[in-house]
Amino acid sequence: MTRAPEDDVRIITYQTTHQAMAAEEVLHDAAVAFEVVPAPEEVSAGCGLAHRLREKDLDAAVAALQDAGAEYDRVVVPTGSYRRDENRFGQGRMVE
Repeated sequence: MTRAPEDDVRIITYQTTHQAMAAEEVLHDAAVAFEVVPAPEEVSAGCGLAHRLREKDLDAAVAALQDAGAEYDRVVVPTGSYRRDENRFGQGRMVE
């Protein structure tokens, strides 16, 4: 994945490494462009892995994960300070 500007990035976090690995397979099969990155410490109490993708690919990624029954923790926007996200994908926190 080519590096996108940070305001165009979303990160999907996971509670377990197993969830992250299963999600990686689902995203790959769905042809969603992503990269594996360390999970942001501020928002991850579980697994240390996360998937970084462009905002334009988020709907397709979440739909693929939900269709496959793959679990994920939350979707975050990496920026500065912390606030609660009114996230359309369920539990989530936004980093601002």
